[in-house]
Amino acid sequence: MFDFSSVFPAIILIGFAAGLSLLPKTHHRKKSRHSRIVLSPVKFIEDVRESNEGVLATADMRAKPLMNASEYRVFSHLESLVGQSKYQCRVFAQTSLGEVFRTSSRAAFRLVNSKRVDFLITDAGGMLIAAIEYQGGGHYQKSALARDAIKREAFRLIDVPFIEVAKDGLSQGQIVDLRRLLGLPVSVAAE
Repeated sequence: MFDFSSVFPAIILIGFAAGLSLLPKTHHRKKSRHSRIVLSPVKFIEDVRESNEGVLATADMRAKPLMNASEYRVFSHLESLVGQSKYQCRVFAQTSLGEVFRTSSRAAFRLVNSKRVDFLITDAGGMLIAAIEYQGGGHYQKSALARDAIKREAFRLIDVPFIEVAKDGLSQGQIVDLRRLLGLPVSVAAE
């Protein structure tokens, strides 16, 4: 059984951080000795606890895996390839595109902000090397084709390869392409 009380302080802090911008200008503020307006975090935390505690406390919440078994196989293969690179690259899973795209267009940002890519490979400085979208068995549901088209175009615009992996895993050609991007010999005999 999950012990909610052990994570409640973290939930409160997240709620505090997320809710600051939602407060009216005069809500729970007091003047300091320098005549600036200061938010009272204690009162805000009490308000958040009162309004949200019941919602979370009564919810049927359980942890779930970040990836299913077939996604994890692709992730493991990518980690193996990246681990061979001398460039200290990293693999990230389930990354929000709002974290890796910058644009002055609000409309373009709204298109990508809530979408995720299955895997990203970055260099040692965190710059993108490749995006990998796994097309597993359950992938083609609802608006998946439209979402993938937006992701594909967004990565094309920033000149980052967007690799679409079939449910069987990385193809030999994709492995060769990734090895090239990672500065590895393109021979895949050992793969």
